[in-house]
Amino acid sequence: MNLSDISTAWGAARVLSTGKLIIYAIAIAVMAAIIGGAGGAWLGYDYGHSKGKAEVETLKTRHATALAQAHDTARREYQVETERGNKAERALVAAKQQFAAERKSLLRRINDVTTVYQPAPGAVPVALPRAVFTAGFVQFYNAAIGVPGNQTPAAAGGAGDTPATGATADAGLLDSGISQADILAHVADYGERCQGLAAQVNGLLDLHEGKGSP
Repeated sequence: MNLSDISTAWGAARVLSTGKLIIYAIAIAVMAAIIGGAGGAWLGYDYGHSKGKAEVETLKTRHATALAQAHDTARREYQVETERGNKAERALVAAKQQFAAERKSLLRRINDVTTVYQPAPGAVPVALPRAVFTAGFVQFYNAAIGVPGNQTPAAAGGAGDTPATGATADAGLLDSGISQADILAHVADYGERCQGLAAQVNGLLDLHEGKGSP
């Protein structure tokens, strides 16, 4: 092999070496690009994952805060309504106690107005004549206040009425045995019941309309 051949071979070797270097460089660049892309993709995923997780935690915190506030509001409203109900109940109990006390006072005073009377102003009180309340009167009385099982007796006869006859008239006109004191005692009992019901209804209306306050 002469010098020319050696020179040619060396040149070819240099060309081959340069080509390999270029190929290596290209391969390295490609690998770097792949690694860089993978790293960028990983960093992007990690950033997105962290951001999403932070947003979820923020939403959880907001939800928990809103839920706590709603519970607190509901608790306070429940306390207010409970106190209003308790206040109304206390007022109703006090009212019923007052009505019961008034009834007892009235019952104690019944004899004062049903045993004696004064025939004239300044006159000495004398025994009060017994008032006769017929069976018909009692039946009318009971029918007027809604007592069940009482039939209104036939009229004893008056202008425009057909006079009752026989046993029907007799039954309605017989003495019932009820005294003035009995009538007043019943009115006292009935009045207490009516006042209690009225107080209960008014209390419920106040609660419904929101007039009560704790």
